[in-house]
Amino acid sequence: MKRAIISIIDVPEDMLGNLELSGEVVIDSDIDEIMTFNSAPTKSEQLEFRKIAAMAKIFAQVIRDNSPACARQTIALQHVVDARMSASAAIATYGADFSGEII
Repeated sequence: MKRAIISIIDVPEDMLGNLELSGEVVIDSDIDEIMTFNSAPTKSEQLEFRKIAAMAKIFAQVIRDNSPACARQTIALQHVVDARMSASAAIATYGADFSGEII
């Protein structure tokens, strides 16, 4: 069985799901950085979160109302959820990627 090493934990690759590993070892400081918010959201950031959530909801409704209920519709809706979460993470982390650099 092929395995991937994450920090000091050995995890069977089939348990990683769709996680794509770059071949680099993820260390605890990387995880700390990813999982830490720098501060509570400002009023401006709260507004940005709400705008993104509102538009994502509208887009999800458009997809639901204009495509047949099937596996592809479910995938499309999941992509909207993922896009909303990624956009919110970009706001929360001030645009830093996992390496801490602004991209």
